[in-house]
Amino acid sequence: ITTREHFLKGGQSGEPVVLVGNGNASAIIRMVTDQLEDLEMPPLSKRKKFPPLTLNEVALLKSWIDAGLPW
Repeated sequence: ITTREHFLKGGQSGEPVVLVGNGNASAIIRMVTDQLEDLEMPPLSKRKKFPPLTLNEVALLKSWIDAGLPW
């Protein structure tokens, strides 16, 4: 994620992973909490090197999305 615009544009699918102002409905939250099979972040195969987010980090990410993604 390098710019707000890039983040809102979405990835390979073209679908944005965030719904500005709605962290609970944003795909990125489902990804970082392992709710989307095969789209876990970080990928399950890389968890030894890149551990999953903590509950506090997920809450911070949700709060940022809920606040409108201030850059």
